[in-house]
Amino acid sequence: MYLINNGDMDSAHWHFFESPVTGKAGASQPLKDYLDQANILTGGKVTYNHREIGENTEIHYQYMIPPFFRPYHEMTANEAKQYFEYYISQIPNRINYLQEFLESNANKLIELDFTKKSLVEFWDWYENLLVEQKETNYTDGTPLNLSYDVLGISSDFAMYFGETFVRNHSSIYWGYKKKPKSNFYLNWPSLLGFQKNLVHCPENSISILVSRSLEKKDKNAILKLYSTWEEWI
Repeated sequence: MYLINNGDMDSAHWHFFESPVTGKAGASQPLKDYLDQANILTGGKVTYNHREIGENTEIHYQYMIPPFFRPYHEMTANEAKQYFEYYISQIPNRINYLQEFLESNANKLIELDFTKKSLVEFWDWYENLLVEQKETNYTDGTPLNLSYDVLGISSDFAMYFGETFVRNHSSIYWGYKKKPKSNFYLNWPSLLGFQKNLVHCPENSISILVSRSLEKKDKNAILKLYSTWEEWI
């Protein structure tokens, strides 16, 4: 409603996804009534598409829910601070969750021990997941629509990738750029402390690698990325 009233959006359409826990979908009646009053369309029940790896293995990945949704460059100073503090506070929990998920779903032991070896082993496994996703969703060049599960995994891995840098190099630390407003990484949780004040945003770099891996697998791509940034320490 805020975005519509502010002129940033013409309309809004809510979709309700089936819960992988309860199997139920849809809004409560009070919420439906409220959305109707606000002239916001609802999409009813949308089936949640579970991912599978290997035989009879369903994936239910609980991705991180941020305290609010707003483009980084539109955040106020207080919002950027709040978001960054929340992001940093979630890193241990998200890495632990990713480790537990791998122990239950990966077809080999992958220990997230903040080593280069762990980065390569994870990326090798994750690329296979991407290939499966691509084969399932690509049709004659149609853009890929990655599942929430796969996106959630890559988001948490970006945290792990960044934390691996921080734990292995004392000069590197988490932070975010507050200015200038033209900075592409404005307010974006990033790695700072590199030479020439370079900013490395793991979330963005991992997203780029995901796109490249969809075209061509390279389990060492993650190591190349890590080594490239090590040269700037």
